[in-house]
Amino acid sequence: MIKICFVLGNTFLVTKGGAELQAYNIAKALSKKEYDIHYIHQNVWEKRIKKDGIMWYALPKIPRKFSITILNYPTLVKLLDEINPDIIYQRIRTIYTGMIAKYCNKRNVKFVWAASSEADCGNKNRDNIKRRILWYGTTKFGEWGIKQADKIIVQTKKQKDMLYENFGLDGQIIPNSQNIPCRKFEKDEPPKIVWIANMKYWKQPEYFVKLARELSELDVKFIMVGRLKPLKGYKKKIHELINQTESIDYRGELSYYEVNKLLEKASIFVNTSLPREGFPNTFIQSWMREAVVVSLNFDPDNIMERKNIGIKAGNMRKLKREIKDLLKNDARRKEIARNARRYAVENHDIEKNIELYDKVFKELLKE
Repeated sequence: MIKICFVLGNTFLVTKGGAELQAYNIAKALSKKEYDIHYIHQNVWEKRIKKDGIMWYALPKIPRKFSITILNYPTLVKLLDEINPDIIYQRIRTIYTGMIAKYCNKRNVKFVWAASSEADCGNKNRDNIKRRILWYGTTKFGEWGIKQADKIIVQTKKQKDMLYENFGLDGQIIPNSQNIPCRKFEKDEPPKIVWIANMKYWKQPEYFVKLARELSELDVKFIMVGRLKPLKGYKKKIHELINQTESIDYRGELSYYEVNKLLEKASIFVNTSLPREGFPNTFIQSWMREAVVVSLNFDPDNIMERKNIGIKAGNMRKLKREIKDLLKNDARRKEIARNARRYAVENHDIEKNIELYDKVFKELLKE
């Protein structure tokens, strides 16, 4: 039986991020095949548990702002030696990328690294000059790490091109994957327009608040989902904006299951992020549930435009215009929704794409 160990800073059992969801989906799907799956993460909870066919291990949680996660290296090495994996899978370019590369080089273990965003495939910068020196070392260590990988997985052609242009490295495209919901979706009336994301500055939730204010005369429900705690700094400002906007129904942080149930009833999903996403899981969740994706800035590999499975507006004026048209033009909205569902089923089915990972892992061990 092939033994694979996943190493990430967080786990989807605790942190509802996109990279964590994908790692969880892949690990769970592999555990149903001929694989012994282990997952090491950094968090504060039980040190070892068995769940979903996966053995989970928690490293001490060290504040990232001090850039001292490297202090976890001795504990990480001890755990990995105990697990004795055939392959280590690490996602997101972080200090852990360098740590895993170093371990794999010393122990002759195969190393698979996966990009989670376009930033992973380019040169990461920090706007805050006080943090540049602290982050420079960890960024370079992560960059060195990906150059040591035996296999690199990317999400899009753009990421593949960026990886080659910036580092001269080749990556294999394996799409983000989810389970396919197999049922007919009845959309609510009045229509629901939803925004779902982590409340980070580059997700730009304030633009959805602005949208809800400027379209408040429409007979629709604007719903926001995302964790705002702790209420300080940027998150406090967003909380105040939401409280001042009567047309927004703020639901807080929801579980993955609750988000999917919401999208089954929603007509439109709005993304307002800066164009630095990887491949949003919310796009796939929406496509599979026939909620039309309207994005302010981001369209991975221009597939929404090329395949007519969503809309990239480019600016707020067009974003408002497109949403109004979708609400008026029921036939257009349903056509895009059906196209998106078909595309997602063909390209983002976890049961299909796990075979690609299976092939990658088995070929690595043959080398």
